[in-house]
Amino acid sequence: MKTLIRKAAIVLMIMSLMSTTAFAAPTNLVATGGDSNVANNTLSVKTDPVNLGTAGNYAILAKTGISSVPNSVVTGDIAVSPIAATAITGFSLTKDATNEFSTSTQVIGKAYAANYASPTPSKLTTAVGDMQTAYTDAAGRAPDYTELYTGDISGQTLTPGVYKWGTGVLINSDVTLNGGPNDVFIFQISKGITQAAHTKIILSGGVQAKNIFWQSCQTVAINSGAHFEGIILGKTNITLGTMASINGRLLAQTAATLIMNTVVAPAVTAADTADVTNLTEFKAALANSNIDTINVTESFNTTEKIIVNRAVTINGGNKMIMFTGDAAEWQGNYVIEVYNTKDVNINNLKLIGGDAALLVNGSEVTLEGTIDVSGNEFGGVEVSRGAKIDLQNSTLTVSGTLVNGTEAYRLPTIWLVENQGTVTGVNVPATTSTIINADQTQYYLVDTNAIDVNVVDAKEIDTIKY
Repeated sequence: MKTLIRKAAIVLMIMSLMSTTAFAAPTNLVATGGDSNVANNTLSVKTDPVNLGTAGNYAILAKTGISSVPNSVVTGDIAVSPIAATAITGFSLTKDATNEFSTSTQVIGKAYAANYASPTPSKLTTAVGDMQTAYTDAAGRAPDYTELYTGDISGQTLTPGVYKWGTGVLINSDVTLNGGPNDVFIFQISKGITQAAHTKIILSGGVQAKNIFWQSCQTVAINSGAHFEGIILGKTNITLGTMASINGRLLAQTAATLIMNTVVAPAVTAADTADVTNLTEFKAALANSNIDTINVTESFNTTEKIIVNRAVTINGGNKMIMFTGDAAEWQGNYVIEVYNTKDVNINNLKLIGGDAALLVNGSEVTLEGTIDVSGNEFGGVEVSRGAKIDLQNSTLTVSGTLVNGTEAYRLPTIWLVENQGTVTGVNVPATTSTIINADQTQYYLVDTNAIDVNVVDAKEIDTIKY
């Protein structure tokens, strides 16, 4: 009996020790997901950065105004759109002779507004659209941590990942963001951000401000003497108190207000590139939004249409992409289709083997260098916006040299579907015909290819432009 009692006592002692020591929850760990209210400085969650698009060209971008109580110091460009330059106040702007931008002693960069000369208005429209897209992207990421500290992250150390709050976020004492140089932080905040005076966000382990994104639905208030780090994507206004500073960007869908502040935009690094030698690598590069330039370093075959649906530069290196899956007759097989996007540049590339080499579908594409569209069943490049009425009209800009060794009557180098876009540039084929197909303008490199040599019709000749 004594042995049993002794054993029972030992078991109870072990269970007590296990419950109080061995399995005690560490005080600074975050459990993944759920309604965690503890911080994490050991676990690391990987996520992709938010693509700012051309909004990332600005230290401050706002829709309704930017004001400064002098003297502030902004390193990087500032801009307002769709409002006019009168909404940039306190900067004593001096307009450049081109009327495309202004300068200020408070801005180490340039100031832009929607009422300045072209191309500024269109660039700002794109930038504001990119800002709003980035906001939506950040807000839509699946969270790794929810309702951390019920929104009061004062004094905490946070590690990479996506954080979500249904409240505002309070920073009443210094906050540390710990991780590596490529780690990403995204903060989704249903209300606003309030940072107390003279507090700091501290980066450790190599974390970079360019990889920190604060998506805030309401006012962001960085109070006097405080220091902030990261990209602020504000649904409304962003205000900086006296002598506050930020290493990051202020992207406000209403206004940004400065009072003797320092704003330093993160350095813009060289565009990430990818060298590709086959279809799998090409598709992987397209799927990675951090890659701005794709270099085709070896010719390769594809059995499927390559879809490009984001801004990218494709350097062909005078290599060839051959479509090998096309059956006879029209199948709608383009070697490359650029779909519903802008700022796609293609240079020094041969596209062969499809129904056509390239489809510019509700997109803006520039061709540079030598573009060879020989050897496709129905012609070279189609410019249209397809059946979807919500797509924009397409724009094809031909800055380089087009080559088409198989151009022939009814097999044009370019065809533009009626009222669905424009073809422009210094090297657009000079010969066009609108009679071959009533719904198209067809462009030919060789003028005689625009004429049916078997049936020469005076009306047809009259509609050909050289």
